[in-house]
Amino acid sequence: MSAVGVVFSNIHDENVPELSRQRTMGSLPYGGRYRLIDFALSNLVNSGVTTVGIITKNNYQSLMDHLGSGKDWDLARKTGGLVLLPPFGNENGGLYKNRLEALKGITGFLSRRNEDYVIPVSYTHLTLPTKLEV
Repeated sequence: MSAVGVVFSNIHDENVPELSRQRTMGSLPYGGRYRLIDFALSNLVNSGVTTVGIITKNNYQSLMDHLGSGKDWDLARKTGGLVLLPPFGNENGGLYKNRLEALKGITGFLSRRNEDYVIPVSYTHLTLPTKLEV
C-alpha cells in the first residue's frame, strides 16, 4: 500500500484569531520545542508515507521557515518528499473557503501522484493525557 499525505495547516485559524494573527495554526509552538504541524508530519512519516503536501492559506512564512526542506522528517527527497501547496482553490484564483475547495485546488498535485491512497490530516490530531501523573 502506498499513500500520499495532505496536511491542512490552518483549518482552525478563525477559531483563535489572537493566536493566528501573525502565523498559521500549524506553526504555533507546542511544549516549547515543537510546532503543531510536527505531530502530523511525524505520524505520517512513521506510518510509511514518503510524500506529504502541506496546504497553506495565509500567514505561512513561519511555517515555511520551520519546515525548510523537510529534512527533519526525512522528507527531503528527489521524488516525493515535502511539498508546499499554494492557497488558491477556486476558479477565480482566490483563497479557498473550506476543505473541499482546498482539495479541489490541489487536484493537479494529486493527479500526478502514483500512490493508491490520499490521507488528509489536520495538525489537531494530538493525544493529550487526561490525567497527569507525578
